[in-house]
Amino acid sequence: MNKVNTNPMKPPVYPITLVLDTLPFQTIALNFITKLLESLGNDTILTIMDHDCSKASIFIPYKEANDLKE
Repeated sequence: MNKVNTNPMKPPVYPITLVLDTLPFQTIALNFITKLLESLGNDTILTIMDHDCSKASIFIPYKEANDLKE
């Protein structure tokens, strides 16, 4: 009962499958690169990557803390 589980279950991996005859940026992935040193008021980079057609990437400077008022 007190034995530590040394083989925990891993969650299944669902890769992005390629689709033929797609347009650029039809299938994308978004990622944030955070906790960077501040530069021109930005401390995060938003990356947008095309997965099917061109493998192109777009990098957008971003501010991690948004002070939006409703």
